[in-house]
Amino acid sequence: MKPTPDQGGSWGILGGTFDPVHRGHLALAGEVCEQKKLTGALFVPSVRHPFKQGQCQATFSDRVAMLRLAVENHECFLVSEIEVEMSLSGYTLDTVRACKQRYPRAEFSFIVGADILGELKQWHHPEQILKEVRILVGSRPPYDKKQLVAQKQLAAQKQLAAFPSDRIELVPTSLIDISSTEVRQKIGDNISPDELDRLIPSKVRQYIQQRKLYR
Repeated sequence: MKPTPDQGGSWGILGGTFDPVHRGHLALAGEVCEQKKLTGALFVPSVRHPFKQGQCQATFSDRVAMLRLAVENHECFLVSEIEVEMSLSGYTLDTVRACKQRYPRAEFSFIVGADILGELKQWHHPEQILKEVRILVGSRPPYDKKQLVAQKQLAAQKQLAAFPSDRIELVPTSLIDISSTEVRQKIGDNISPDELDRLIPSKVRQYIQQRKLYR
């Protein structure tokens, strides 16, 4: 039986549209969990994304179904529909607080790729997010350590300097350069199943084909 946040432990939250989920998402969560000795990762698909209003091509239910297929063989990965269950705003701060409220025994961190860190200053009350959780930054391409330091300095200029440096922590991860936009484009280009399976789990590819998504 998979561990759950109900039982406590250290958990990473990985949020996003997951339109669709791809191997980069899974690798990021898995490697951050391994590096930081987390109990597991909670994948939280957004119902409404503050930066991507109206841009999801698949429905929420399809995105959740694909996520569940993607994580079913990963012992420490779970999918949470908390944003729809609690009618949340889509803001990271609200999602983090809802997870902490629902699972008071668990300790949470928030997992992001380095490409997302530059958007931190645009988030809703970023200083409050840093009070609630650590942000664990996977060093996905095209970022390197020097660029991450520059991003952290930029965040500090936005009134975040008062927080301990370990509230935003770099976690070295593999260079897996995949985006959901690329996956959708490849599907539209009718690449072979074998090629597509390099980008997304085969069960997700089969679901997409059966549902005729991203065509």
